[in-house]
Amino acid sequence: RFLMPGVLATRRYYGAVSIILISVLLLGLLASASAPIMADPIRSLPLGLMAMALAFVLLGSAWFIFFFLERGKRLGASLGNVYMNVGLTAVLAAVFFSADVLLFVLLYEIPANLLPPLLRRLGPKETG
Repeated sequence: RFLMPGVLATRRYYGAVSIILISVLLLGLLASASAPIMADPIRSLPLGLMAMALAFVLLGSAWFIFFFLERGKRLGASLGNVYMNVGLTAVLAAVFFSADVLLFVLLYEIPANLLPPLLRRLGPKETG
């Protein structure tokens, strides 16, 4: 109630701030695992294709699971399924797993971050 005017006044900056924070997190994680990745960069192609396929499988499965929702909510739920806990996954992969796992997680970030703006057109148009 008391914070709502401040939230409404600053909400247009949330997307940019979110992208900057995620970029800093990803760059830091990538830097920590850069030596094995740079030693064999060719292996990133199949991992990237698998990560992209996984993102589309998650998107498609959620799209059909939430068939009862209206189009905009269905799209939001589907994108939430693609993007769930990806930041936490990247941190855990960097701490507990090999560079291959971290590379897969970081490559999964690409379709996970590109799908929302690309699929925004499927949702209802914003008014006002």
